[in-house]
Amino acid sequence: MNPQPRNWFRSWSPADSAASSRLVCLPHAGGTPDYFRSWGGSAPSGVELLAACYPGRQHRLDEPHPPSLEALADDIAEALRALPPLPVVLFGHSMGAAVAYEVARRLERDSGEDPLLLAVSAHGAPHHAWRSRITDDTDLLAEVRRLGGTDADVLRDPEMRELVLHPLRCDYRLLEAYAPPRPVPVRGPIAAYVGREDPRVTVEDMRGWSSYTSSDFTPVALPGGHFHDPTTADTLVGDLTTRTAHLRRAGAPSR
Repeated sequence: MNPQPRNWFRSWSPADSAASSRLVCLPHAGGTPDYFRSWGGSAPSGVELLAACYPGRQHRLDEPHPPSLEALADDIAEALRALPPLPVVLFGHSMGAAVAYEVARRLERDSGEDPLLLAVSAHGAPHHAWRSRITDDTDLLAEVRRLGGTDADVLRDPEMRELVLHPLRCDYRLLEAYAPPRPVPVRGPIAAYVGREDPRVTVEDMRGWSSYTSSDFTPVALPGGHFHDPTTADTLVGDLTTRTAHLRRAGAPSR
């Protein structure tokens, strides 16, 4: 694995940001850092906004896909440790929620300071999370259309559709194989975000994350479906940065 951060992260930070904290975003299955591009306009000065690019997409298209979700988390945690130290908030959307949790565990274990906050979105707690019944590309396309988040015109173009489907197939395999038998709590707090109209994940599903922290747990319901409402980006980023500021003032627990 190459731990160089430039391979792993795209920065969407405000241009004038003098970073005092780092918000690290982990995309959904098949997702890219571009999902978080609009967050750059919502993040306040002082927040370094990084979005992960998993192997097998965008500038990493020719790289082999990770063999497991745990291996992906190993690599992301190593890349984060190669960055200049800053207080870190991890935000994971859908599959990214499971990745963010595993990265948080590794940072707690291997670095000198725990993440300030683990923020998970649109994915139930790992030990009883949703499992797909997808057996072929027809099922996969139906699931993509049901959840939204991918332009319908892209799915109609055969070449573009394959660019979407290949990382999705690989990511779904990671999710299907990821089945922790029980919760292993992180030391820091967890905030769990869910769209009120999400066809897959409910508020009650997200409450299962409460057993994954030995600190505070907060569920947050937002307008919209699995990918939330685009107009809520300011609200979501604002909530994250407010929580971050509060935790920094309170003094988050460290190793």
